[in-house]
Amino acid sequence: MTYFRSTISALLLVVFSLVLSQRAFATTADDDANAANELNAGVVLVKAKQPAQALEHFDKVISNFESRYHDSSTTYYSARTDKEKSYYQLNAPNPSKTVVLSSDWAYGYYYKSYSLTELGRVPEAITLLQKALSMSPQNAQFMEELGYHYQNQKNWAAALDLFKKAEFASKEFTPQEYRNAELARAWRGIGYVYVEYGRLDEATAIYRQCLELNANDEKAKGELEYIDNLKGKTPARK
Repeated sequence: MTYFRSTISALLLVVFSLVLSQRAFATTADDDANAANELNAGVVLVKAKQPAQALEHFDKVISNFESRYHDSSTTYYSARTDKEKSYYQLNAPNPSKTVVLSSDWAYGYYYKSYSLTELGRVPEAITLLQKALSMSPQNAQFMEELGYHYQNQKNWAAALDLFKKAEFASKEFTPQEYRNAELARAWRGIGYVYVEYGRLDEATAIYRQCLELNANDEKAKGELEYIDNLKGKTPARK
């Protein structure tokens, strides 16, 4: 059963636009512009199927942030929205030693992770995704990408946990214009694991939720067809 990525993730490109628009929490306008330019250059190369060349740009973003924000007594977060920023500030173990920056830092890790995945360097990619998620623990996209890796490893429990958390995060913290895309991906991830667990009725219900959200969700349609095949309702695919 194929899943999530046969080509570059559409959500990668969607959220790149979001990265450029969420500028509220970086330190200076110059920092914003530099990070945006490097992320942009890297994503252009990823789209052109040159992930190795893209790494240099993502590394520049990462090294710039890491060189400036390295106080071991401070917890650093990377947020996309005001609501996400407020959540981190309110729930931090030590609010007085908490700094919330723009989403650029975490997305440097995320895009580098994506590039490494494309290069077949999956263990490194997973480590970077975990780092991105530690900085943005309510970022549904990071959860979903890490869930995708756990799914490929057949670590169903870990994948399901992340997809369910992503369902909540997408509803609560994802910017409205991207909410449906991230929510649908979380639901498809949950549905995928339910199928692997043999919980076909639950999987059917959640894929139907995807179609209520977007009647043109081809992945959800394909999984519903797959479930019908498993139940013997239709002939198997050729």
